[in-house]
Amino acid sequence: MFLSNKKSQSAEFLSIIILILIVSIFALFSKVSLLGSNTQQTVSAIKTMKSTKLSLTANILPRITIGDENIGQALGEEFCYGNETILLQSGQKINITTELRKVLDSIYGKNNWMLRIKKGKYVMPDLYFYVDCSGSTVKTRQKVEAAMAKIAQTKHSKYKIICIGDLTNAVGKYSNASDDLACGRGDVHKKNIETDENWGGAVAFVALNGIPSYNSTTKKYAFNGWNTTHRYILISGDEESCSSCMPLNTTGSQNSVCRNFCLNANLPANCPCYFTDYYCTTGGRWVKRGSMIFSKSFDIGCHGEPGNTTAYTDFAIKRAKENNVSVFFIIPTKIYVNNKTEWLNNVRRLCNETGGQVIDLRNDSMSKKEIVMTLSKLLYRDEETVYITSTYEGPQFQRISENLISYPILISSPCDTGEQENALLMVRG
Repeated sequence: MFLSNKKSQSAEFLSIIILILIVSIFALFSKVSLLGSNTQQTVSAIKTMKSTKLSLTANILPRITIGDENIGQALGEEFCYGNETILLQSGQKINITTELRKVLDSIYGKNNWMLRIKKGKYVMPDLYFYVDCSGSTVKTRQKVEAAMAKIAQTKHSKYKIICIGDLTNAVGKYSNASDDLACGRGDVHKKNIETDENWGGAVAFVALNGIPSYNSTTKKYAFNGWNTTHRYILISGDEESCSSCMPLNTTGSQNSVCRNFCLNANLPANCPCYFTDYYCTTGGRWVKRGSMIFSKSFDIGCHGEPGNTTAYTDFAIKRAKENNVSVFFIIPTKIYVNNKTEWLNNVRRLCNETGGQVIDLRNDSMSKKEIVMTLSKLLYRDEETVYITSTYEGPQFQRISENLISYPILISSPCDTGEQENALLMVRG
């Protein structure tokens, strides 16, 4: 907080200006007295005076106080967080650029100086969560959405949940999702597959083509490339990448597993069978309905056979590394995989090798706060170089003189205590 004391500020500014002038005049006369009437040396003495005055100003400027904090601290806040105003205890806001202009105009005169500084602010990117939207991930989506909503509220960002299955008709700038999410990468199965489970292909597609925009007319997502160097993908799935899951009507004469089910149910060996998952037919629960067998195999531990998760993970890592994308994988509250160790190793490898992180929701105690803290690592600082004169503030260099002399100003950086950021004060030479 700052104390509002305009009289003391004015007196301080006046004292500093008088000090600068006294030192400059003393430096000038000291050198001129030794030089006599030599014009060239007199010009050199004037330059020395200006240089002395500039260096003195540059060293004193950060120490000038506004309320109970100095200009250097205020500039450091502006550099780190983009704060352009300081708040007094009275509730009055003071613009730091206005205060700088008062001081420098008093010393050098209007439009005889220019200050180059950096301004920055922390930005939370919009959050896009790509996930298998089947019923098995409802709890996962609810937890993540609550965390994203909290972040969006405090960081003024947007968020959206996108079903991986909805990506299959997306058009990308460099590839189409129908190609990248197509299954068959190292897989041996020929049957129908679940593209909604292909989280590896989804990572590869987004890594190459960037963030989405939704066309309400075509009802399709378009991916027109990345518009930032801070690139990440938030992804989740609860099965093998490119799982196979298709109903299959068969008979005991066509399928040995069906034949065993028929015999166990005291039905003819060639009885008809309806399998809910083609690749999960080697065991598990089944029921007899009339003269047919229905299997209930989603919960028997072979769900997702035989999606080649390792192959799709390799594909995702390759694309992510080529495009400097970090992957954050959210492990759902429950997973349905063939080889849990292999699946988890691939998920961790995907995150570790791309500079991302795993968020494991299998632990019911994982709170919204913990998810928010992890996702907050996506914050990045956006900075720009700004030029300030008596009448201008913006990104364009302003030519105030053909001959400029300059001196650096060291500003403490509160967002990185190990560094000091250089501003540059430039005046007419």
